[in-house]
Amino acid sequence: MKNLRTFESFLNERKASHYMAELVELLSDVDAMEMQPDDFVDHLVQHYAVDADTAGDIFDMYWSLGAKDRFHYNDDQWIKFLNKLGVK
Repeated sequence: MKNLRTFESFLNERKASHYMAELVELLSDVDAMEMQPDDFVDHLVQHYAVDADTAGDIFDMYWSLGAKDRFHYNDDQWIKFLNKLGVK
């Protein structure tokens, strides 16, 4: 019975979608974020079907964060960051 509850809690656990996980990985990769704004927007539009305006907002908001935040955000913080910009 205990195993069943553990399995149910695993199934009910909120997890980022694969798409969201890849966006978080991209934002966490400092080298990848060195791309030009137009390249970043094109990449998000092409690979993640993100609206071009939203992709531009993500890029601008990313660079408006302090370096300390950019380098130390965990996955949950990046997901909240993206959710504020309408990416779910």
